[in-house]
Amino acid sequence: MDFEQGVNFAIKQVREALGEDADHPIYIQTIPKRGYKFVAPVEVVGSQPAQEPPQARTDGTLSKLLWSHIAELRIAEDRRKKRRRAVLIGVSVAIGVALIGTIVVLMMRVL
Repeated sequence: MDFEQGVNFAIKQVREALGEDADHPIYIQTIPKRGYKFVAPVEVVGSQPAQEPPQARTDGTLSKLLWSHIAELRIAEDRRKKRRRAVLIGVSVAIGVALIGTIVVLMMRVL
């Protein structure tokens, strides 16, 4: 039990460092009752890549390119949601202040 809590805490810290949300994974996917899966494409640096057909290399490059665009879109979507939430809060506060001001003015006229 302590081990699982330690792993969960470590994954939470890694996600925070990467700016990732568990509900919208970009790098680490939670596999229920199993653990975690790293879902970002991996590229080996500094060693000779295995010989593969040119088509497979192109597909791998295309896959990495598509993945990076998907990651950028998810990050942009999260930013838009945060901005939208901030705007909604600001509008709600402004409406609340206007409503309270209207009530105070009406009460002053009655008195």
